[in-house]
Amino acid sequence: MQATNLLLFVAFLGTFALSIVQAATIQLPAFEHILTGTVVTSPSESQSYITSPYGKRLTAAGYLGGNFTTPDGTLVANVYPNVGGDSGITDNNGVLHVDTRMTWKFPDDESYGFLHAIGYGIPYVNDTLYMEFETDSKNHQDLNDKYWIGYGTFDGPIWNIYIFALA
Repeated sequence: MQATNLLLFVAFLGTFALSIVQAATIQLPAFEHILTGTVVTSPSESQSYITSPYGKRLTAAGYLGGNFTTPDGTLVANVYPNVGGDSGITDNNGVLHVDTRMTWKFPDDESYGFLHAIGYGIPYVNDTLYMEFETDSKNHQDLNDKYWIGYGTFDGPIWNIYIFALA
């Protein structure tokens, strides 16, 4: 009898908790595609690893060039070559933990911007990124103070990055 009462009580609590969760409407954030990047990575990247007990640390992967455009193809910035790069680690399970920095140069006002991305993925296949950006460009202040997420894919040494921001 006690077991039956306990089961009824647990079922009641579960139903009550579910009704509270259903009553609370959760507004999911909406993101919009703001930029697409095509970044040329260094061909020596695959040779720049230090082996550790945790995995292989990437130590010197630079960027040779590339650019970022709006979804309609308008050029926003060029990747400033040989400044910044990757310093992530591929763990012993094969997961890439991205930690990269990249410098952009805006052609419209000759100013610079600085991207920092962290995330995870599969080496030379794809990655999911959280990004922060800073610039003192008067023309591109709208890029500051945003929460960006990105999705990257690889085509050989070309890293294609799709960047989204809160709508």
